[in-house]
Amino acid sequence: MWKKCLIACCALLLLLAATVAWLLFGNGIQKTANYFLAPDFQIQLNQPLRIDRQAVTLPEIQLTSLKHGCQLTETTPIRFIWQQRRLFSEQVRLDYSCLQQMVAQKATTTERPPFTLTRLFALLPLGEVEIADVEWQNSQAEHNPQLQRLLAASTRLKAVRQDDQLRLQLSASEYQDGQAYTLANVDGILVDKTLTALLVYQPDEQQHHQVTLTADLADSVEQLPLSADLDYHWRSPDVIIPQGGITLNWKQQQAQLQLYEVVDQEQHQLLALPFDIKNGRLHISKARFNWAKQLPQPLNGFLDLELQPTAQNRAFWNSFPLNINFRLSLLTSGDKGKGQVVIQGLDGKIDRQSLDIPLQVNGEVKSFDSIFYTNLPMRLEGELYRPLLRFLSGSLLRMTGNTEYIDIEELRLPLAGVVVGQYGIKGRLQAILKGKTRQFEQIDLRLDGRANEFIAGIHSIFNIRSAQEVIQLSETSATNRWNWNFWGNAKIPSLKSAVNLRGRGFWQDSLLNIQLLDGDLQRFALPGVQVGALQLSLSQNLLWDYQQQQISGALSVKTPYIRLDYGGQILQPDISVTLDGKDFSDLNLKSELKADRLGPIRLFSSYQDGMLRGNIYWPQQSSDVFQPLFPKRWNWLIQRGTIRGQTAFSITPESGLVAGGHIAIQNGSISLPNGAISGISFSLPYRYQDQHFQLGVKQPVEVKIAQLDNGVRLNDVSLQLQGYYPYSRQYPLSLTQLHLRLLGGELNVDKFSLPQHNPAYLRLNGIELAEILQLMQYNQLEMRGKVNAKLPFWIENSACIICDGVIEQGNDWRIHLSDELIRKIEQGGGITERILTNLMETMDVYDSNIKVNLLTDGTGLMNAKIKANNALQNPIFLNYNHKENAFDLWDSINFGSELQQQLEYRLYQKQNQDNQNQ
Repeated sequence: MWKKCLIACCALLLLLAATVAWLLFGNGIQKTANYFLAPDFQIQLNQPLRIDRQAVTLPEIQLTSLKHGCQLTETTPIRFIWQQRRLFSEQVRLDYSCLQQMVAQKATTTERPPFTLTRLFALLPLGEVEIADVEWQNSQAEHNPQLQRLLAASTRLKAVRQDDQLRLQLSASEYQDGQAYTLANVDGILVDKTLTALLVYQPDEQQHHQVTLTADLADSVEQLPLSADLDYHWRSPDVIIPQGGITLNWKQQQAQLQLYEVVDQEQHQLLALPFDIKNGRLHISKARFNWAKQLPQPLNGFLDLELQPTAQNRAFWNSFPLNINFRLSLLTSGDKGKGQVVIQGLDGKIDRQSLDIPLQVNGEVKSFDSIFYTNLPMRLEGELYRPLLRFLSGSLLRMTGNTEYIDIEELRLPLAGVVVGQYGIKGRLQAILKGKTRQFEQIDLRLDGRANEFIAGIHSIFNIRSAQEVIQLSETSATNRWNWNFWGNAKIPSLKSAVNLRGRGFWQDSLLNIQLLDGDLQRFALPGVQVGALQLSLSQNLLWDYQQQQISGALSVKTPYIRLDYGGQILQPDISVTLDGKDFSDLNLKSELKADRLGPIRLFSSYQDGMLRGNIYWPQQSSDVFQPLFPKRWNWLIQRGTIRGQTAFSITPESGLVAGGHIAIQNGSISLPNGAISGISFSLPYRYQDQHFQLGVKQPVEVKIAQLDNGVRLNDVSLQLQGYYPYSRQYPLSLTQLHLRLLGGELNVDKFSLPQHNPAYLRLNGIELAEILQLMQYNQLEMRGKVNAKLPFWIENSACIICDGVIEQGNDWRIHLSDELIRKIEQGGGITERILTNLMETMDVYDSNIKVNLLTDGTGLMNAKIKANNALQNPIFLNYNHKENAFDLWDSINFGSELQQQLEYRLYQKQNQDNQNQ
């Protein structure tokens, strides 16, 4: 019998040995573990166990999710030390992408077995688990830079179970210059359902985040803690609140959450949010917030919210979908009083993956001197972490008020159909603006176009897709952009004119790009200047980056004429303008002016504070291109010569046009209806203001004329000119040091001012009597000798033109009566006349006293006393009075010369017109 028992025991031992060998050295452990493992998971051991006297070493282990077709975990050999009850592995590799798939799958499962802390402690043995390096793989799809950095770090994990205490320690480190740098630390202790934890995250020297937590937990992990205190402090210069904190105090289903900012070591509360959770429902009542960050003024308000599951007897944090109702009241105040906007969401639904909340926004926001009026039916929808805000039919945002650049009478933004997401605004986007600026009134401007993920330069709210994302999405149009057409009109009070504009462009980020512009400006007048209707067009895109304060572009401006009040004009000016600067109130302009054959005239100017300042330069050109600057009523025709010049100017609504510069003319020649001027040379400094020209600003202008022929030929004319035109008593025009040669002698005038208050003395020296008679075409008398004269000369403010003028002898005179005159006297007279003609036929005058007057009506009066000797040396004394209309006399003696000059002028004028037509 005992033999049978011995055989049975040996067989049992052999069976047990075979079983242990199969488990330890075959694939028995792998099959056994897979048998008890959850469905859809499989463990694979690449090598058998290794056992020594100190420990058991498990081979490399791979855990695969069959359902998702990915390998979740792979470990290096795991060593279990008997005496220390310590489990250690050098490395555990986790697949981040596979884990995300599992979490997403688990999130859709509503039924899960209950899990409690009691069961957790019952399952966990006493001992220690340590992993030297937790490595994450396939994490490239994660876009959060902070999380991506943590996943790339080297993570060390340690868990210790001792009696009723469970402690977890985690440390994430980076290696910089061969040295380890601690990125994050987590230290948590669970003792008898009381959890204390400390988390520290410090990605660099400027950032620091710390969370401390103390909580009394319920036995079921699906239940909320019985009480909890959480304190989170941070310091980060890159976030909207550089330094601040969040505190949460929770007890008996009621809690208080506070958000505060730290400024100069003082806490300023931003949010106080009381809430309670009862019967699985979250309720927030009168949560108060005060927000001023990146806003022109503080924003206060209240929040009421209710969140509960649709399923009965379920907690909101553990059941989806959820019903949400809330009311958010925003309170504002400005120069125009207080305002309130109410944002209300009713019967909204939140799922694990998406949300759908109808919204209604009504009210007004008052900020400084502006008011925003809202009537916005909307819907918040889409993925839970990528929601979209869709504006429904009837959505309209209006604004009135004053800003730095413009006083807005009304700004209307119809928003129906517009969608706002994390990447910006999409859809048809319109704007209707009415208002005024310092330069414009009655502005009526409209923009209408399409936006594609347009962020309006608001980087703090929206994200921008990378170039790779745009390619992956196969976008056919540029992102972060609003393309629009625009049209509108406005009044320009300073010009008493109106402007109309139309064109197209786009707004991308902080850049406004006007690609096409056509406009017209009605004719207008400034003091002293009249400008015809202007046509505006764009010759180079107009770019304005308002954040960088840069503006550039080029315009073309055309008008049929620019007329000056004195009668001159510039015909068909064509102006090209290149501009750059900070904005439309601070510009630098470079221009070229061409007008018919005039030009190019170059202009450099700047526009600031409503004032246009600049300089105009024109190179040397033929003088005849400036013919239109001579009024037609003057009937002056430029024949030859060159001209060049420079002008500095400013234009303001208060002062109009103010200009100053110089014009230089060399060898100019002008034909007049009654004569001609040739050999004109001068450099004329001038200033123009209040419709007055100031000539010779600092010193008199030297004018030289080779010849002036207007019935009397004047040669070698030189004079100095200074003063104002048109002249007045306050602003006179002065002519000084006039010198010219005429009639064989010369004329000098020391000073001649307009308006005239003192006579100008015409001083004649060495005038030939013979040339005077020749000018008068008087053949009955022959006179030889030179004449000097001092003639007080008046143009205005006197009853006479020449008043008490004196003619003196320059030398002895000889007067000889012609034979024809003697014959006529003798035929018509008696013996007395014959005696007189014999006595006076030839006289040598040795003394004379002659006074002349010329009245304003042309009456000439002469009183002469002459002492002479006749041919027989008999003394003769004559008293002679003469009266004649000098104007009639001048007309009669000048008729032939004027006829010739008129014919020449017409020929020159005809030749000039033919040249212009060519």
